[in-house]
Amino acid sequence: MSKKGVSKISGNPAPKVGEQTTYMVTDWYPATPAGERNPALVTWELFKKRSNGSFTTTNIKKKGDGSFTFGEVASKNTYRLEAYLHEPEGSGPTTIDITPQPAGIPKINKVELRYMDDSPGTVFSYTEKMVALAHCVNLTGEKLLFTLWEDDAAGEGHNSKNKFVDSKEAVVGRTGTATAEFILTKALMQKAAQGERDPKELEFYVTVEYYKDKKHASDNIELKNPDYNPPVNQPAPVAPANSQAPAPKAPSKAPGSPAASKPASQKEESGIISSITESVRNTWNELWDWAESKGTVKPDKKAT
Repeated sequence: MSKKGVSKISGNPAPKVGEQTTYMVTDWYPATPAGERNPALVTWELFKKRSNGSFTTTNIKKKGDGSFTFGEVASKNTYRLEAYLHEPEGSGPTTIDITPQPAGIPKINKVELRYMDDSPGTVFSYTEKMVALAHCVNLTGEKLLFTLWEDDAAGEGHNSKNKFVDSKEAVVGRTGTATAEFILTKALMQKAAQGERDPKELEFYVTVEYYKDKKHASDNIELKNPDYNPPVNQPAPVAPANSQAPAPKAPSKAPGSPAASKPASQKEESGIISSITESVRNTWNELWDWAESKGTVKPDKKAT
């Protein structure tokens, strides 16, 4: 019986870590019906080379999509990618052996929000913790700054009504990830302090930033409270009528860094740079990269 399905694939056998690479079907077995010669029907399965030299599945399978992005830990391993319609053959031109190469430029690929059981999350309860997970390349051992912001502005826009809630530091591990936990009751307490005893829900976003060439240890950083109001008997000084308050400055971005090529972040657009980022910028130096993710807190949501 003649073989049917994919007979050959092509693509980069040495992709850089953190960069998406697309692999393609380049040929089919002659006996494959015309109606089955459809890339959308092809399964792409990734196998990993084990210590005994054999390749076993990673359980990563994608149908109709030959694009893959390898994480930082992948640079220490060898993989075999195969495309098939029915069953994998295990070797030959239907496969490509892949050895991911370390990335030269450190960057934050993305940030995900998760529940405490490590499942993906978007809607949270006020009574639980939220985990922010950053995926990075070439940043092992470096510190990241995670910040939780309340999105208090109406509509989709972000402006100065948005408020700082909490900030955490985390070190990137050998797998290229860093995590920070936020107690969401802090956001509820902040709303209560503003006179809202029963907020319907809270929209928020988390920013993750990496600053190059930190000048001081992290415990030297002082983060000012943007909601602080001076006591009534000590009024804040009033600026002269003809003067204007200086506009908040965005953190300087390192030339050639991933951050320099990105559009303005939600935090920059909101005008909340001066309170938190200004202190960090003066202490840590240039912003190298950042990532953001949105979420929602609802009072009627049960904790996961």
